[in-house]
Amino acid sequence: MIPVLSRAQMRAFDRFAIDTCHVPSVVLMENAGRGAADIITSILRGVPAQGRASARRVVIVCGTGNNGGDGFVVARHLETRGVSVEVFLTGPDAKVTGDARVHLDAFVDLGG
Repeated sequence: MIPVLSRAQMRAFDRFAIDTCHVPSVVLMENAGRGAADIITSILRGVPAQGRASARRVVIVCGTGNNGGDGFVVARHLETRGVSVEVFLTGPDAKVTGDARVHLDAFVDLGG
C-alpha cells in the first residue's frame, strides 16, 4: 500500500474541509466508509463464489473512536448490498460518541 497522505496531512485536510468548506465531519466519515465499502464489494465480486458479494461474509472490528465510526459506515453499506456482515466493538458501547455514535446507531437501526 502506498500512502497518499500522511496522518498529519489527512487531519489537516479534514480540518480544512470542515472549517473552510463547511463539510460536516459526519459527512466526511460517511464518504470514507462508503468508498471503502465500494472497494470491498468490488473485491468480493472478484472472489470465486458465483461472483456475488452476497456469497461472502465480512467481519469488521471497530474501536470506540472515529476509525470505528468509519467501520460502522462500511458495515452499513455492505449490509444494504446483501453482504453478510459481523461487527465486533472492542470497547464499551457507552464510549462511542460523536460522529462514530451517529454511524453506530445508524448501523444498529438498520438491523446490524
